Amino acid sequence: MSRFPASGDFPGLSKPLRMRLETVDIGEYRDRLMSQYGPDGFKQALIRDLESRRNRYCFGMKPPVLSEYAMSSGFVR
Repeated sequence: MSRFPASGDFPGLSKPLRMRLETVDIGEYRDRLMSQYGPDGFKQALIRDLESRRNRYCFGMKPPVLSEYAMSSGFVR
């Protein structure tokens, strides 16, 4: 008996992977958001900015399931 399944038994391992990358200096990014929105508004500003970047650069892709999970679990208000 083989430890590995037959070649046709792997579900979904050959799905296409699409991604877009952006290089951002995290320290500068954090400092900019913190100076504009302060400690109290930082989290919401970060979420809005990341979602905006996702919508701008990842058009035509399915939205992540994490947003729904985060919304229902109270991670995001």
